[in-house]
Amino acid sequence: RLDAATKGKALYFASKGVDPDWVELLLEQEAALDFMDGDGKTALDVAANREIKALLKIAQMDAKSKEAAEGQDQGLTNMLQQVEAAARQLGLGVVHNNLHTNRTSRKDDAVKYDADELVLGLPPDAGRGVAAFVNYPGGEPALMRQVADGLAAIIEEIEQNGSEEEKECRDYVLNEEAGSSDKKFQNDWKRDCDTETGLVLAERQIADVSASGGKRGMRFADFCTLAIVVFCQLSEAEVFSVRYYTTWGFRGINSPLRDLTRREKKEPHKLGVLVFILTNAIRKLRAWAANAPDAYTAVDLFRGMSNRKI
Repeated sequence: RLDAATKGKALYFASKGVDPDWVELLLEQEAALDFMDGDGKTALDVAANREIKALLKIAQMDAKSKEAAEGQDQGLTNMLQQVEAAARQLGLGVVHNNLHTNRTSRKDDAVKYDADELVLGLPPDAGRGVAAFVNYPGGEPALMRQVADGLAAIIEEIEQNGSEEEKECRDYVLNEEAGSSDKKFQNDWKRDCDTETGLVLAERQIADVSASGGKRGMRFADFCTLAIVVFCQLSEAEVFSVRYYTTWGFRGINSPLRDLTRREKKEPHKLGVLVFILTNAIRKLRAWAANAPDAYTAVDLFRGMSNRKI
């Protein structure tokens, strides 16, 4: 039986080839990632193509996550647990996926984690705020008038500017019980359901004596009464914006925000009202974390990068 170090050496040479299957096989056998040649180069340094490089980077991410889970970075682990707890109470999906073990079934997805160019916001944009960034027709005063109408304005905005898929997500959030839809999205996952069993997540259910089994999926009104919602004083529109963002509708929010061409042409974001209200909701949610017992515990975060254009 080969030890991890020997497998690591084999991984180094396999990474110089063009067949990612060998690399994947060795990673599944827990080959060491830190083997270095005479020049101090690792398997990642000599990776022959983007797919192999992506596999190695994901393996490194897995290793760091495992260390955190084992308590080697307890501060970060505690912070993640707080975020997950707050997210679950608000109805956000928290799905634990080990990227390494899921590579075989999602090979195409693996490459998306290998980005050579990072696009960051500029300080002037941050200073002006999201209202200026969405380029709303009529400017900020017109946007504020729509925002004042709250949930009704969002519903109308999606009706006018949203795709059929985005309208379906809107109606699901507003009118259906969590997990009641059979519609599937990425990786054949159903909304508010366990990715393995397909059953409604426990945190998306609420006690109801009139329901079969004494429980049913949460409705929009139920999310509006959650402790985190009450504590952070979220409006109905803000609750909707966060719930909607957990659906496939998120793409209609993110894609225009990342579209540099739209910005250059000063074109409006098609869901500017929703984006603005979502931004306010996220700000308010910080109050929940700030009230946690260890809210003022120092946490050191580090994100290493190399060979990237920023």
